[in-house]
Amino acid sequence: MTRTVPHDHPEYEQYKDVPMGPKENPLSEAVSLEDMIEMYTRRAAYQMFFDDVAGCLEAGKSADFVILNETITQTEAEFLDRIQAESVYFKGHKIV
Repeated sequence: MTRTVPHDHPEYEQYKDVPMGPKENPLSEAVSLEDMIEMYTRRAAYQMFFDDVAGCLEAGKSADFVILNETITQTEAEFLDRIQAESVYFKGHKIV
């Protein structure tokens, strides 16, 4: 999403403000947070032909989701790599 080097990368200080991507337009491959969430949920299910049973939380679908330790939409983009899953649910059952 940010096309930048994560904080724990050994060369973070050198590249922290440099977006990675094509030289002519490094941010041309970046996406918004909302698009990223959509790509990892609904669109991923669609691509795998599972959109009738997964990809979103609605009646009749699998109820696969994670509980994060921070609210992803309220976290600054540069700190998204620090968010962790507190619990993981598969078919509505907690597995982690």
